[in-house]
Amino acid sequence: MKNYFRIFESFSVLFIVFFISCTTYNFSAPQPVDKENIYEFPNDLQGTWRDKDYDDFFTIHKRYAQMHMSTKEKIQQGVWPRLNAQGGFVFQPFNCSSFYTARYDSMKRPIDTVSNYLLKGNKIYQIDEEGKLSKGYDYRLDNDTIILLKKDVVTVDLGRNAFLRKLNDTVYVINIMSGILGQDNTWWQFTILEIKPHERLTMWDCTEKLQKHPAMFYSKYRSRGSEIYYFDCKWTTPDLLHLMQTGYFEISGTLIRDKNK
Repeated sequence: MKNYFRIFESFSVLFIVFFISCTTYNFSAPQPVDKENIYEFPNDLQGTWRDKDYDDFFTIHKRYAQMHMSTKEKIQQGVWPRLNAQGGFVFQPFNCSSFYTARYDSMKRPIDTVSNYLLKGNKIYQIDEEGKLSKGYDYRLDNDTIILLKKDVVTVDLGRNAFLRKLNDTVYVINIMSGILGQDNTWWQFTILEIKPHERLTMWDCTEKLQKHPAMFYSKYRSRGSEIYYFDCKWTTPDLLHLMQTGYFEISGTLIRDKNK
């Protein structure tokens, strides 16, 4: 879960995007505890940043930041999975979602059909497990395949629930309350941003070594191999810098300033 997905995870702290990481780290307080909150991005952080291998990019303004995401998904029309002549399951093509999902009993008898998407006009809406609709997206048809074109801009404002704290002149910690990341609690998550020479920005994230730190007091295994960890800590600036130097944090990605934006 490194490279692009780790970059995406790092900036989800900035942009209220669900964590694509297999592991989530929650902290009892914003870090470091010996610094004041900063509610404006410094000039050196402001601008447009992107990874050279991906189309998504990030814009950081004085008091808010945005993630610009563009993705394409394939949806196979019809009901899946199906039964073949031998009574085995046939699933939709690889890397495709299904427009409808068929549910079977233990005897492989169909018992229900679930709608995963809704078409209305020139928009397609995804239906979640609770029956709620996503926003509408443009789409096009390619025979029996629906090509879903997603373009999203997610924004977070610096304020009471998201702010910076400074480690030194080039390193900042951005803290965000977990509650506005879709989790109903008052824990905090953070990532470390380091301004580098030659118009580069690196991001530092927690490593597995941090899971064994004495401040970690509770962990929970979740679905699909993911885990969530909780830390009760009051790290100072020297503490965090030492943790960065001793392998508790690592560089998860490097972005380049886009001077054309």
